[in-house]
Amino acid sequence: AARAGKPVIETIAEVGGWEAPAAGSERYRMLDAALAARGSSYRSEGGRMVFGAWAMIRAAAVFATERDLIEVQQTGWGLTANEARLALTQWGLNEIRPRHAEPGDVLLFDMPEIDLGGGRSQGGGIHAAILSAPGGELSWAMLPRRKIAEPRIIHVQPARACCESWAGWWMPKLVGAWSYDTGNRARPFRLEVAA
Repeated sequence: AARAGKPVIETIAEVGGWEAPAAGSERYRMLDAALAARGSSYRSEGGRMVFGAWAMIRAAAVFATERDLIEVQQTGWGLTANEARLALTQWGLNEIRPRHAEPGDVLLFDMPEIDLGGGRSQGGGIHAAILSAPGGELSWAMLPRRKIAEPRIIHVQPARACCESWAGWWMPKLVGAWSYDTGNRARPFRLEVAA
């Protein structure tokens, strides 16, 4: 991208065969911030979440809007549905249909509570991610002779780091999408809400 004199997002979009968000738009800046966050460590101190999925989404929204936004305290995988809706609304995002999600939009996933055994569990909740690419091809080594379009997301997993991953495992848990850009979404995307 640097050698060609193109911004990274435009280069990624060109290689992936999709249309990049308008340069400088809030959705563009959300995606830019999420791409820059990859590799940042998940952090919690004294039971308080310092950098998790919702902290990453908030940081991207702060960068996108250039405003100071309210903080939310993530527990377990995420927030309750009402807390998630309130935070996203206060951050200026608008709810959209998941099938209309485009790179730079926020995706929400309903995570079940996980029994860790010994009377311990990891709380469920609404987990958040930023759509980083609308699709691509899985490696031929994983599925020989098959090409499957699959979106990618950037998110933070508990006790791990901010990463970009294929969205396949997450898609059955998809329950919503939010965006700064609610304009013409002429080409509906392939995301569907979990049944």
